[in-house]
Amino acid sequence: GAAPALELFFIAITSFHAIAQHSKSKMAMNQSESSTGFFQESNPKLDEIKKSLEGDSISNKLDGMKRLIAMISKGRDVRTLFPNVVKNVICDNLQVKRLVYMFLIHYAEFEQDLALLSINTFQKDLDNPSPLIRSQALRVLSSIRLKVITHILIISVKRCVGDNSPYVRKTAAHAIPKIYSLDHEKKEELVDCIETLIGDNTTLVLGSALTAFSEVCPERIDLLHPHFRKLCNMVADTDEWGQITMVNILTRYARCQFANPNPNERTKTVTRAKKKTSFYSDDDSDDSGDYDAEYDDGFEMDPDHRLLLRSVSPLLQSRNNGVVVAVAMMLYYCAPAAEALKIGKPMVRLVRNPPQIAYLVLCNIATISRSRPEMFSAYLTEFFVYDNDPEYIRELKLEILINVATESNINRILKEFTHYVKLENKKFVSATIQAIGTSAARLPEVQETCMQRLISLLSNRSEVVVAESVVVIKKLLQLGQESLEGEENTDQTRIVTHLAKLLDSIQVPNARASIIWIVGEYCTKIPLYAPDILRKLAQSFKNEAKITKLQILTLASKLVLANPNDATVSLIFQYVCNMAKFDMNYDLRDRARVLRVILIGNNAPTLKQKSLELLCSTKPAPEIVQVRDAGNFALNSLSHIVNHTAFGYQPLPEWPEEIPDPSVRNQVARKQRNAYGMPSAAAATTSTGGTSGFYSDEESSEYSDFDESYEDSYEDEDDFYGSSKPKAKSKASNDSAASFFGTPEVKKEKKVDSFFDDDDDFSDDDFSEESPAMASGASAFFDVSNSSPLTPTAKPSTGDLLNTDLLGLSLDEPSTTPTASPLRISSDVERSRLVLLKQVMSQGLQVEYLFLRRSSIQGPSFNPIQLYFINNSDNTFRDVVVKGSNDSVVPNDIINVIPPHSTAEALLNVKFSSPTMPVKMTVAHQENTYPVSLQPPPGELISQSGSILGSEFAAMQKKLGGMQEVSGKFPICDLNMITSKVLEKASVNVLKSDVGAGIFQFAGKCILDGNDILISVEVREGIARLKVNCNNAIFATTLHRELKKTLEKK
Repeated sequence: GAAPALELFFIAITSFHAIAQHSKSKMAMNQSESSTGFFQESNPKLDEIKKSLEGDSISNKLDGMKRLIAMISKGRDVRTLFPNVVKNVICDNLQVKRLVYMFLIHYAEFEQDLALLSINTFQKDLDNPSPLIRSQALRVLSSIRLKVITHILIISVKRCVGDNSPYVRKTAAHAIPKIYSLDHEKKEELVDCIETLIGDNTTLVLGSALTAFSEVCPERIDLLHPHFRKLCNMVADTDEWGQITMVNILTRYARCQFANPNPNERTKTVTRAKKKTSFYSDDDSDDSGDYDAEYDDGFEMDPDHRLLLRSVSPLLQSRNNGVVVAVAMMLYYCAPAAEALKIGKPMVRLVRNPPQIAYLVLCNIATISRSRPEMFSAYLTEFFVYDNDPEYIRELKLEILINVATESNINRILKEFTHYVKLENKKFVSATIQAIGTSAARLPEVQETCMQRLISLLSNRSEVVVAESVVVIKKLLQLGQESLEGEENTDQTRIVTHLAKLLDSIQVPNARASIIWIVGEYCTKIPLYAPDILRKLAQSFKNEAKITKLQILTLASKLVLANPNDATVSLIFQYVCNMAKFDMNYDLRDRARVLRVILIGNNAPTLKQKSLELLCSTKPAPEIVQVRDAGNFALNSLSHIVNHTAFGYQPLPEWPEEIPDPSVRNQVARKQRNAYGMPSAAAATTSTGGTSGFYSDEESSEYSDFDESYEDSYEDEDDFYGSSKPKAKSKASNDSAASFFGTPEVKKEKKVDSFFDDDDDFSDDDFSEESPAMASGASAFFDVSNSSPLTPTAKPSTGDLLNTDLLGLSLDEPSTTPTASPLRISSDVERSRLVLLKQVMSQGLQVEYLFLRRSSIQGPSFNPIQLYFINNSDNTFRDVVVKGSNDSVVPNDIINVIPPHSTAEALLNVKFSSPTMPVKMTVAHQENTYPVSLQPPPGELISQSGSILGSEFAAMQKKLGGMQEVSGKFPICDLNMITSKVLEKASVNVLKSDVGAGIFQFAGKCILDGNDILISVEVREGIARLKVNCNNAIFATTLHRELKKTLEKK
């Protein structure tokens, strides 16, 4: 009883499992059918979809979005529903949000104004737990092509560059070229992001990072030095499209950094013994063995160069055609000549792809086969033309067959050409006959064979074949004119006679003209036939084509010179000249007139004596014209295909004359990530040049403070984006994270060498906490015991500020307490006056102005401006005044008289509304009025009064982060001149001026809105980081640009 019961139990369980699986598969099938049903709807109504999107039901919204995506996939334009879709971006449902972002990515570039309304939501979604949502939010942001939000885009990209998800970092790499195309001035910040992404150890990110590199900063080869070996080792694991970009970049890198492996550019033909295997066999496909043993030509190759060639060679077996071509081009340009032979078989394999792909491959093969025919001579039959080949494929195959033709295989090629001549396509038949002639011209040893084949074609029934053969024979006779003389005189006469007999049957103008030229050129070989040929041609002269008439006239002239005593030939020549005299073509008339004067009578005795040299001189042999000559462009480029310079084309660099220092590749990257995608520390630059293993743990010791600055940067951005992540972390949590990710212990003291390690480059901690030595030095330097501001009467120089008693204060007894008030520098800084009205525009009256940098009696929003009226004329100006069109300008007191060659001064008060909007005014005197406009420098719209204290600077700068901060790096001028140059451009207070530490801090209040303005400059190793913090982004950007122009090293 127990056994049957147990058996029944197992049967029941099995049946239940089968029923469950059937139900589950049926439900999945129904769900799939319901989803695919959206693609089968013929004409869904947009009004119904609109109602679904505006409703509260999640299922209806999901249904409506599926319908929209289905309509987009079928090519319908549904951008009219963009406002309805963009409202649903705040939906909490993940499926709806994903479909909404798919819609927005598709249409955001066309509906930028509407997409801009939801920009805050896009920024918040950068903190979404789903990596897909974060990446799609960034894609939508980067699709909004408005220069106004460039700063927001850069902040978003910087956040996503540090994201834990490789997919989000990949999306950030794709966004960088979009931002660069929008604003080229942001290149420096984007290069910092690219440098971080290139240091990523995730293959998903590397391809996109290098694509951004190639579009934004392809000249920055120095960014690749630390990562070169990593790229070589990871190229096989990168996605296929990333491999193409990576191989192309490494090709250019190799051409710049390594020695030419073929010192003798014209290398000898290299042949290798091959096993007889089938074409698609794998026996000979992988040559990744011992290259040095196989290709030992005495050249000592750089180990990194050899590493590169070893790494990319297996990719010749890739299933992606673009990868195979890219690797083949690298080996062609960068490998030794013998080693480059391996690209022949992989390239030929691609010829059997669809015609569009085969065309691109054949273009590259055609160019390579001109200089290296031995690469493809073994695969001759792969280039034979098939009946179904398009015309553009046939032309390229013909060119390749010409290039690979040799004395050993010419008979086989000519036999194939003979078959092509029988085809019905006249254009292809003509191209084939021309190919025979080109083969004979390229290879003198096969010229006789080709000539015999062409003569045999003269008996062909097709007039096109005969005509084209005649033209080609004419060129070959010119090429072999010297060799055909003497011993081959009989063959030459036979050929000319045979061609002359064809004049009665051939009607093609080019062929007739070619035969007539041959008869005239070799008329001495057939003295009996030539005059009779001229007689027959003279009878049909009026019915001939232009090119034929010209050759008949030339033939008559040559026969007159060859038979000067033959009266019949002379009469025929005169008859032809008379016929040409009344021809409609002026070229023919002019030539007949010239020849008549030279050959008949004695009107031009000098020319008649030289007539034989003019008409019967030795003709130069015709040049071989290639079907397509694109050898000047780099292979596998658009310019090479279209045969002209395309937009964005970058020529391939030449090999360096002096080999660069190979030790640059021994340094370790400043910015890179570990396998978990988190910023990892890297090993310090090795001084001995030794290299460690690629995945060794020694690379994790370069920047001990990277993780700390990385977290700080996230906390700063979280304040701006309103993230709900906790701000404080316990030491235990930090230790656990460090143990999990393998990051080193964070040090408290930052080294100068790690100044540019983190993404923000300058940490806020540098301002908030000072070392004791620095604090004591600062307190000694800025020892101010009084709380009232100091305003000195004399203007100190920079050297005085640093070396002598500052503003009359004693430095002997430094204060032990931190400074309580900012250091006030006098507003009387040496500045040049600006011109408001030029004298050439106002009959000698020039008006100059200078901002006084003090409070105005008209109110805190007004700027007092000192005016200087300079009379450079001999006239007297009366009742001079500057006034505006509204209340924003308080005019100066009227100046009654300005005598000739004298100066007067006045005070003007102006209320500006923006640093980018000039104020329109008029300069008037008794006789005339002149319109002028006053553009305020951004630094003059700052007030020194009411600014923050030095102890508040770090906190205020952190508060004004994110979009309210504009920063940039550039080489700095003289370090001692930073303070004076900043004060020259901006009316601010100096809070800190430490030349030794390279830290300078300034503060002020904006006159326009009363908000704080902070300026900080930090210098390390000649590179300065300038930051401007202000609530007004436009004001901050304008001020940053002005200060950068002043401080940047020219």
